[in-house]
Amino acid sequence: MKRQPLEALGLTPEQIGAVLNMYHADMDKARAEHFRTHKATETRAAIARMLPCLHSFKSLRTVLDAVNSAYLDERR
Repeated sequence: MKRQPLEALGLTPEQIGAVLNMYHADMDKARAEHFRTHKATETRAAIARMLPCLHSFKSLRTVLDAVNSAYLDERR
């Protein structure tokens, strides 16, 4: 949201500030919710893609050890 359209409506600088503050607060909430929802969807999709691989191992410990090792190698 821009100041100019609000000025064109005849709002005072204080009113414009209040409107912009409310707008940005609402946008921050919407962005946070979108990120949370998108991240959850992305995580579920990644897990779903990994399920066939997970079932091929005899134990979850083997999978976790392999993932942990790959993670540590990547960080080096």
